[in-house]
Amino acid sequence: MVLAHPRSGSNSLVEILGLHRSVSILNEPFNEHFASWDPSNSDYAALLREGRSFESVLDELFDEFTGLKVLSYQLNDDALTKLVNRSGVKIVALRRRNLLQTAISQVLAESTGLWKTWDADRRLEDYYRGLPALDPTLISARMEWCRSEVSRVARAWDQTA
Repeated sequence: MVLAHPRSGSNSLVEILGLHRSVSILNEPFNEHFASWDPSNSDYAALLREGRSFESVLDELFDEFTGLKVLSYQLNDDALTKLVNRSGVKIVALRRRNLLQTAISQVLAESTGLWKTWDADRRLEDYYRGLPALDPTLISARMEWCRSEVSRVARAWDQTA
């Protein structure tokens, strides 16, 4: 299980882990856009909104996949706590130490629409050409949001003791 905040390097880790023949990681099944990424995807977020238990959805996912990648903001506090307390699940929790880099990466990805460099369909320079100056207030807000997500994961982890 890979648990992370956005722009922490989790996609790269999932790509690397996925190179092993016995590893099958489902990337962000609780993302609000997950079902639209591929018509064969179930809408796991909708199942939870409709009242299905988080544990039963996890059971279904782990029946088919050896791992999951989840971004912390995709789960409410209760689900996050249940996830980190789930027996038999090993979790790699990623966090980028430099929240300024995280915030800048987030704002750049939002501005350019390029979330993963391996998805680029043109030269990287073309994505950044003509980009306006970054708004320090927005960068500060993204840093604070990320700090709060790191704290949420830590609180969920503290409840495991």
